[in-house]
Amino acid sequence: MNDEIPTLIFTEKPPKKCGKISWIQLDYGDDPIKQLLLELYKRNLQTLLVEGGAKMHQSFLKAGLWDEIHIETSTQYAGEGIAAPDLSGIAVSSQEITEFDTGVNYRKIQTFHSSALL
Repeated sequence: MNDEIPTLIFTEKPPKKCGKISWIQLDYGDDPIKQLLLELYKRNLQTLLVEGGAKMHQSFLKAGLWDEIHIETSTQYAGEGIAAPDLSGIAVSSQEITEFDTGVNYRKIQTFHSSALL
């Protein structure tokens, strides 16, 4: 994060602004994804990078609100923690392995029905 491009941070904390970075408060007790999408719509934004915890990621996956997933896994073991989101049933589109980590990409396969074009 820097002041080169506008950045929105959705959080439970009170809103604030610092240069091109804006913190936007969400009520996590009242469907935060719906609030987040409404805020993006108001700003005419169509691209979202979600960096969060397993619960937030699983919420987007469960709602089908994703197009691409990129996961980097380190060779270093950090100990106990919260389980990553369940990606079973999602096909891997590419994988890259380096000396230090593994990068795995998933892309949602879009299916269109001819009736959707009418």
